[in-house]
Amino acid sequence: MDYRALSHFDVFIIHGMNSLVGRSVPFDRVVAYLLDNPLSTALLTATFWACWFKPADAEKLQRTREHLLATLWAGIAGIVVARALALGLPFRLRPRFDPSIHFPVIDATNNATLMDWSAFPSDHAVMFFALSVGLCWVSWRLGLLATLYVAFVVCFPRVYLGYHYPTDILVGMMIGSLCAYGFNLAAARRWLAAPVLRWGRSSPQSFHMALFVLTFQFATMFNSLRGVASVTYHTFERLLALR
Repeated sequence: MDYRALSHFDVFIIHGMNSLVGRSVPFDRVVAYLLDNPLSTALLTATFWACWFKPADAEKLQRTREHLLATLWAGIAGIVVARALALGLPFRLRPRFDPSIHFPVIDATNNATLMDWSAFPSDHAVMFFALSVGLCWVSWRLGLLATLYVAFVVCFPRVYLGYHYPTDILVGMMIGSLCAYGFNLAAARRWLAAPVLRWGRSSPQSFHMALFVLTFQFATMFNSLRGVASVTYHTFERLLALR
């Protein structure tokens, strides 16, 4: 796939945003802060916990928790799909690392480790749109606010600072939203949530501990698990080389 042949829209938007970079140092700093601070994504998982413990009658609470668990499954499934696409499709260089775009770089946000990660699609868009769209089944007002929050607080900085093209975000949004929709259908959500809720009733201590760790991983984009996987992979690679 020739991304350049398909991305006139991307280049138009990137150049439009690009013209704003550096005009306001305070604005650039705020956007860079939102990009790098896990608190901006942790607010979404905190909303998950607020909904989990919101007082309600037994039937409504059961349905709410089914939707919340199905939404977590949707986020995980979306990331699997996104990683498969990123690995299976031709590599797409991020705009800030593409010398042909001449993207002004804000030094405080120059994460060179992402140079080797394909930009398409955006993992952040996949995961957090899955969460926000999933919240629409709990409360459409809350879900709408969460979706706007993801668009402007989570995803906008990634385009503004050149870590993603707009279509990386749009495709990520579609993947996450479709996963949230499919997993929150009645039959799917009940089937996915039933064994998890049984675990919660039989051992609430271990269940809530595991659920907290999982939502923490969501808020940090599974960075700690990725680090463990990377170290494990390279360790085995070296051990095999010594044989």
